[in-house]
Amino acid sequence: MIKFGKISEQEFLTDYWQKKPLLIKQALPGFISPISAEELAGLALEEEFESRLVTGSTANNKWGLKNGPFTEDVFTQLPKQNWTILVQGVDRFIDEPYELIKQFDFIPRWRFDDVMISYATLGGSVGPHIDYYDVFLLQAKGTRRWSLSSKDCTVDNHIKDIPLRIMQEFTSNQEFDVEPGDVLYIPPKIAHHGVSLDDECISISFGYRAYSVKEMYEHLNKDSGIASCIPDGRVVGG
Repeated sequence: MIKFGKISEQEFLTDYWQKKPLLIKQALPGFISPISAEELAGLALEEEFESRLVTGSTANNKWGLKNGPFTEDVFTQLPKQNWTILVQGVDRFIDEPYELIKQFDFIPRWRFDDVMISYATLGGSVGPHIDYYDVFLLQAKGTRRWSLSSKDCTVDNHIKDIPLRIMQEFTSNQEFDVEPGDVLYIPPKIAHHGVSLDDECISISFGYRAYSVKEMYEHLNKDSGIASCIPDGRVVGG
């Protein structure tokens, strides 16, 4: 399990889970990335993996998105800065990321969705955005600056006419620099913006679905044959 440091696992579940962000310094001391930038780029060439390439920065809000699988030529034509490659569902095919899920087993495994790994060059980012998941962000290589905000976190606050849902208005009220072995927890509907501070930055994201009451009821009763009649609604507290 990850090391919480000054707080206990129970304090995290009571005071932070689905409530507020938490930076856990050296949650995994001495952590070394289980995958290199070259290996991640190789996965993005394969049909089995869902991959994306994001270019741009908040300096001019000129963003680009391409979906994989890619060819090697794509990577040879990229600039030195301001791009990110993301590969989804890495845990389904590679043992090392799958084994890392155990570090977060204080959260019920049935909430778990998948492991996403990203590689970014200096300035690389996917822009300020909102997720409807609980996310643990494990820094694997390099340093990334995360800016967080609870302001203007609405579905209509996004830049129009670009292929990403990047927030139009984003005012940071928390900022963290994360290094290898650090874990940043972000609850649903908290805006976050990560920017690479190094030429090579690798982050590993562990996503946990915020199940609806109906979905949880169906999971708990899947073997009982009882039909759920609970209306759908997102669970916020639990």
